Amino acid sequence: MSKVVDVFIREVTKECEHLCSLVSIHPFASGVENCVLIGQTLEWGKVVIRVPWDTMSRDQTKRSASRAGLEKEYKLTTFCYQHHLPAPTIYLFHKGEEVDFMIQEYVSGDRNNEAPLKEMGRFVKELHQIEVPPVFLRDAHEAITERLIKNVKKFKLIFNSSLSLPHEEELKGIFKSYPSKSRLLHMDIRPENILFRNQRVAGIFDWTNSLAGDPVLELMRIKEYGFLSSEFIEGYHEFDKEIQRVPEMARWLYQFDTSLMLTLLFRELGENEQERRTLVSLNTLYKKIKKAL
Repeated sequence: MSKVVDVFIREVTKECEHLCSLVSIHPFASGVENCVLIGQTLEWGKVVIRVPWDTMSRDQTKRSASRAGLEKEYKLTTFCYQHHLPAPTIYLFHKGEEVDFMIQEYVSGDRNNEAPLKEMGRFVKELHQIEVPPVFLRDAHEAITERLIKNVKKFKLIFNSSLSLPHEEELKGIFKSYPSKSRLLHMDIRPENILFRNQRVAGIFDWTNSLAGDPVLELMRIKEYGFLSSEFIEGYHEFDKEIQRVPEMARWLYQFDTSLMLTLLFRELGENEQERRTLVSLNTLYKKIKKAL
């Protein structure tokens, strides 16, 4: 991995010769989608540089997807500005022949390792007030129906399992069984993607997974991540009323989508303990779904 990061640093430095005055650059963090670098520039001071892992892939499908993901991050961050959400300023969005990257404002956060979950709940509720048409973002029900079918097939191959779910039209019917909302869903709400300062949200980023859909989909994802605590619920105004709008079957499928995704991800990353934990949750949800069908 360090060799890949070294290549990114070299290529970004070369590209920046004609774009800005980059004084220094070094590794900072590794996300699922992006390599994150820290730089120092004469124009903007300390900056964060996001480089998609597949930006230099020989697989053109992966390379195109990485570019689309970075463009989505750019578009959603701009959308945040319009709705007065705290998102780091984008100084430069660059699509190059060799490497794509984005240079953003460096935002410092609290050093406290404990995320203020009540504040996270308050902020997510604020996010879920923003109406967004599916033409701006992909419709969540369309996306997760497709993802569930694809990931079930992948799971069966990897784990030699007889896992099965309703067919595509039946899944769509379940999701259409209640009057859903179309709201801005970040779909990766974790402390790693939110910066807090003085117990308040100071910045949010990593919009690669964002969708237009019902808030309960995101809440069930947050539950599977393990952050749906009593503090979060206290911060999320009228949480119970929001949850009860959605039938149990739809809620189970929403959470199952996340559990399945995480299980496959942890298997790919070799995170055995994490994989075992998500498999327990996956099996529990699967039994509920099958029993109710």
